[in-house]
Amino acid sequence: MQFTVDYAPFLNHVQYCQSAVDRKKINELLEYIELRVDADQLWLSATDNFLYMQAHIDVRDAVAGTILVPAKTLHDVLRELPPGKEVSCTLDGHILRIHCGQARFRLNTLSPDGFPEPPEVRIEQYFEFPSVTLAKVIQMSSLCISSDDTRKFLTGASFVYDSDQQALQVRTSNGFHMGLLSLPMEVESRLTECMVPLRALQDMRRLCEAINEPVRLGLGAHQACLEFSRVQLFTKTIEEHFPSYERLISEALPSMMETDREQLERALRRCLLVSDELHDVRLSFDGQTVEVSACNRNHESACEPLEAELALADDLQTPYSMSLDGMFLRSILQVLPGTHVQLHFRDKYSLVMIVDRDDRRARYIMMPLRDD
Repeated sequence: MQFTVDYAPFLNHVQYCQSAVDRKKINELLEYIELRVDADQLWLSATDNFLYMQAHIDVRDAVAGTILVPAKTLHDVLRELPPGKEVSCTLDGHILRIHCGQARFRLNTLSPDGFPEPPEVRIEQYFEFPSVTLAKVIQMSSLCISSDDTRKFLTGASFVYDSDQQALQVRTSNGFHMGLLSLPMEVESRLTECMVPLRALQDMRRLCEAINEPVRLGLGAHQACLEFSRVQLFTKTIEEHFPSYERLISEALPSMMETDREQLERALRRCLLVSDELHDVRLSFDGQTVEVSACNRNHESACEPLEAELALADDLQTPYSMSLDGMFLRSILQVLPGTHVQLHFRDKYSLVMIVDRDDRRARYIMMPLRDD
């Protein structure tokens, strides 16, 4: 086996495959990347038996063959090669010889026997996006995903197509907060529900940020995939259902505060400097005046007035205040796209809904912290 390839695409595609390499060292084969030369294409594959990454690039002077190369070593070697040069690889017995400029390397290889085959495709529906759009969707939905493996249904994002609203719904929750994203698109969908785990979402986002081209997101009950022109990522799904939430968000929220998103984010950032470990931040309302404040057990405090528009319910007595998780609220403000944000609420014991004033496709739900 041999091939010659341009340095930049070779390094980039090895980096893509690195994310799927097994780091738990349970199976030695899964610590390797499979290199397969077929005609004028080099195919790279890596897996940890949960994710499967496959990519291909153009090569020259190709001689067909398949080997396994240590993923970390190959990546480290390519990072240190002089950029802008050609990389020549030749298999000599069980040794892969790598030449680039004046650099010479000899890497041990393994036979590909026993390396997992690409998974059988079990996708129910494909959705097409610009890669930057899908990266933003994943970033916005990942805020509310739990890392608690005891409740698997909260450790991923639930995708379901709503035929009535003609929109792909992305739903996430960590048990305390909830994110609901709606992506309008008209398709004939067979998709019921697909729950994509957080780790796969993180890899999908990295690929979308690195590869600027249209992408297909494939969803099914047991499998999800991300398809670019030269890179594919397959992942198993979480075979559970997202909890019912419709009754939770059906209650009326008659009061509303609207303010400049960046101004509120800056006020939260400053107040969080003296907040306690719960990131407790208080919003206080008195007439048309709003104040953001925080304190801790050492009696340190911070406060800052806000310019805001208020529409309070008639039965809401002022002065009025509620305590929120300031860190989570700030993370929401950092991903919303518009200039102004709205907080809809009823009282200090009911949920708070945060939305962008001009783009309501994303809704975030949080419960106030008890301060009585």
